[in-house]
Amino acid sequence: MKNKKYQFEIEENNVIRAAIAPMGIDFRPNTRFYMGDYICRIYAIMQYPPTQEYGWVSKINNIAGTIVNFTSTPITETNIVEQLSKIINASRAEAENTRDALQRQRKTKTADDTTRLMARMEENNEKIAKFCCTVMVMGNDEIDFEQKCNRVESIISGVGCKLRCLSRMQKDAWKHISPSYAPVELIGDVGNRPMPVNAFYGGFPFQNSGFNDGVGYYLGVDNDGTPIIFDLWKRDGARTNSNISIIGGSGKGKTTLIKHIIVSELIRGTKVIVIDPETEYKAICDMFREDGISRWIDACGGRNGMINPLQVRPKPLSDEEEEEAESKGISELALHLKTLEIFFELYLPELTQIQKALLTKGLIAMYEKFGITWDTSVTFMKNTDFPVMTDLYNTLLEQRKTAEKGVTDDMDKLILLLENITTGADSFLWNGHTTMQSNAQFIVFDTQNMKIMSDAMKSTQYFNLLSWCWQQMSADRSEKVMVVCDEAWLLINPDVPQAMSYLRDTEKRARKYSGALAVATQNVVDFLDPKVKLYAQPVLDLPSTKFIFGCEGDDLKAVSTLYNFTDAQRELVTAGNRAECLMKAGGRSLKLKVQLPEKRLKQLGLGGN
Repeated sequence: MKNKKYQFEIEENNVIRAAIAPMGIDFRPNTRFYMGDYICRIYAIMQYPPTQEYGWVSKINNIAGTIVNFTSTPITETNIVEQLSKIINASRAEAENTRDALQRQRKTKTADDTTRLMARMEENNEKIAKFCCTVMVMGNDEIDFEQKCNRVESIISGVGCKLRCLSRMQKDAWKHISPSYAPVELIGDVGNRPMPVNAFYGGFPFQNSGFNDGVGYYLGVDNDGTPIIFDLWKRDGARTNSNISIIGGSGKGKTTLIKHIIVSELIRGTKVIVIDPETEYKAICDMFREDGISRWIDACGGRNGMINPLQVRPKPLSDEEEEEAESKGISELALHLKTLEIFFELYLPELTQIQKALLTKGLIAMYEKFGITWDTSVTFMKNTDFPVMTDLYNTLLEQRKTAEKGVTDDMDKLILLLENITTGADSFLWNGHTTMQSNAQFIVFDTQNMKIMSDAMKSTQYFNLLSWCWQQMSADRSEKVMVVCDEAWLLINPDVPQAMSYLRDTEKRARKYSGALAVATQNVVDFLDPKVKLYAQPVLDLPSTKFIFGCEGDDLKAVSTLYNFTDAQRELVTAGNRAECLMKAGGRSLKLKVQLPEKRLKQLGLGGN
């Protein structure tokens, strides 16, 4: 085999080059110095918060235009106990002797925080070391320099640390940071502060996460190659629900991860319902068909896939509706009428307020004919006990005969608009009793054929499917049900924001059942449209677990703002490497590389991306 020579063009890092081999340095000012073409200033962190959040160092370590240096010094247990005891005694003494209320409060807090640190050492056998953090800011000109200094001071203050400019020590501080010199003792004396070693290591982005829920299934590996074991149903202080959002551009690995989670949940006995816009889940459906637990349904209606919109089903309540239901008792029919209001607004956006009122009046009269009133419980009613669209159409025709003269034109227009859903081209979707059976463990609604439909029909049927899915999720609180909404942006309609509100309320209510809603999309910008943002943004933000694959352009900007990315997290998502994503589970963030065995990849089919 012939040896091949490869040439790589490596982009120069001017900041690092200037720090290692500057053209010249001028240390004349007390609080800054000039290094080549850069204006520089070095700070030291003088105080750390008593408790640190996971990944706190990443917020310091990834500020653009800075070089951050950490040095650590081991401390024996005897020395640290003596030092901490001195801090406690001195702080309490100063608190007692000072007349300044603010100073007294600060010293008391210092004593209390140090006492808690000693307690952690004794109870958890935590190791303590002295850490010194110095931060060098490098600006291209005066304006850039001042802006970066302000940003550094703001970010570091935001994580609970206190920062100090090393006045008259800039030269020693530069030597302390520079790889050409050994750490300077003077800077260590000024900046060394005791801290639990685990708190420091836990502050780095994508550090060895040890993310292991104990039970669950393998997702892939973290940045250090450590396996990640994930349990969708685990709840703790930060993971308050089992919902997940999966975001990413086409071809980044988003669907492969969803498929793997679906198969893993099916193996664990979870009931899974998928709304599939691209026929990507049929291979999994076929795989489980031999076991008799799967059912593939063409969502464009038909003999086995009809879902009657007029069948009274439960509705996920918003917080306001739940409070009203508990105080006043909202009937099942009243709640379903709200669902139908969204349904018809999606299907017939041209309806006027008068026509909507006439439609509601007709619906109520139609249900009365079938013995369904405000007090009726539909729990034990069969699918064939409910009216269909033909019944609604006939009811409106009857009401037209006795309608007041001022509304006859609106009645005529309303009846005309409903002809298509009753006897026309759209009747195959919604005019009939529900034939969809819910006894399969794995159900896939294939919406591929809906592509030829109008946008109004697609969003209406998507909403109809979702309302049926909620019925399955809320039927039995003890049964684990996972609903997967792939390409959920299809529900977004700025003129009918209630559709997104329904999806949001489904997420919020799912946590009170054994339910999980997985929302996947590659169009983040649509969710942040000002007309629907109030309802749509929580759909991506409420889930306790989020997977963000590669994004670009406006979607990258939107997701960065939505999840408040650090520089390191933004870099990961910007890179867009296939099968790599940012995983946010509760309060933790880590890099996930989806690595699946070849056998599992074959099971998932070749359609995943």
